[in-house]
Amino acid sequence: MAAPLHAAREGWRIALDQLRANKLRSALTILGVVIGIATVMAMASIVAGFREQIVNTLEVVGPTTFRVLRYFGSTPLNPDALPREVRIRPKVTAPEAKASRRSITPRSGRSCFNGSSTAATTPVT
Repeated sequence: MAAPLHAAREGWRIALDQLRANKLRSALTILGVVIGIATVMAMASIVAGFREQIVNTLEVVGPTTFRVLRYFGSTPLNPDALPREVRIRPKVTAPEAKASRRSITPRSGRSCFNGSSTAATTPVT
């Protein structure tokens, strides 16, 4: 029993002697481990934040929402950079939006046109 204890004690002594002898190497190794752990934690937090944002957006929109948009959600600042097929899309007028709402909402759900929305009260069958 004394031999394994003596070997462990000697191993610790040798390790501490090497740490004292190579202070710069030890400090850089510890710094590398700290930076690595911090990077992994930061990336995990960013991914969790993205996931939570996507889940919240999907919960707000829901499976019964129908959206009509003239442009993509992430339209660039320069409208001339959009493809021609996108630039020539007509604007949805108020009468067209009302007619679409009537044809869309007999079932339960929401329809969104130009930022305004309406909710139907009839449950989905």
